[in-house]
Amino acid sequence: AVCTMGTCFILFGLIQYIDDKPLYITIAFILRVFQGLSSAAIQTTCFSTIASFYPHQKEELLGKIESAIGFGFVIGPVIGSILHSIGGFTFMAVSFGSIFVVFSMSVKAIFPAEVDRQKSVTQSNLSEDDE
Repeated sequence: AVCTMGTCFILFGLIQYIDDKPLYITIAFILRVFQGLSSAAIQTTCFSTIASFYPHQKEELLGKIESAIGFGFVIGPVIGSILHSIGGFTFMAVSFGSIFVVFSMSVKAIFPAEVDRQKSVTQSNLSEDDE
């Protein structure tokens, strides 16, 4: 989901070069839908991971996530404005998108190992139920 969001940011920065107005609006709408779906997937994953793997710290960690989201809402426009003033809309969108894509490659290293173990146990239980 993080990689999809980053790719959408990059493509959103490049659609300004489309001259056909109906095509531009269609692609912009599709990209925003995928950004919304990606955002929902990211948030759902974060909240459910915390609730499942850190039940005794759930409130504290959920508060930290909400604080980080709030901080992003405050600092994001500032950083975006700086990037926009440096290189324009395309530069800003491609910069943010590239950060998301690079970050998506490091997500596996950030998540605790028990998340992967739990995923494999759940998948094996599901396949046993199918038989």
